[in-house]
Amino acid sequence: MKNAFMRAVLAASLCLAVLATLLAAGCGGQGKPRVMVFLGKSSRSYGTLKPIVDSVEKKYRSKVTFVNVDYDNPKNKGVLKKYSVSMDPTILIVNAQGEIRQQYLGSVAAEELDSAVQSFIPAPGAKPSKPSSIPSNLHY
Repeated sequence: MKNAFMRAVLAASLCLAVLATLLAAGCGGQGKPRVMVFLGKSSRSYGTLKPIVDSVEKKYRSKVTFVNVDYDNPKNKGVLKKYSVSMDPTILIVNAQGEIRQQYLGSVAAEELDSAVQSFIPAPGAKPSKPSSIPSNLHY
């Protein structure tokens, strides 16, 4: 009985941590473009792609929501299936309406990713779009 209670407390704490991570990353669905990065630490591209993604995220984080999905985590199989992701790494750029508009399979050059992300940022004064939903079952 005590072990079951401890497991339940641990599970609830983990769920709250994931929710806090999503909210801190701006994943509240404010109708911003999203960059979804499906990357596992076992990927041969991890060491080169992760710094590129981090740099672009730092530059645009106030205007674009970045969602990092651990490709290696078995709990993300449903998300991988939902977005038809079968290659590690995969980067999806989703517009503010929730439509996948750009896809990169494998590594991508920093300049190319930067340019693609920038092209989906709404112009100043543009009418805000409807919020798009972000899957609630992502595991980091």
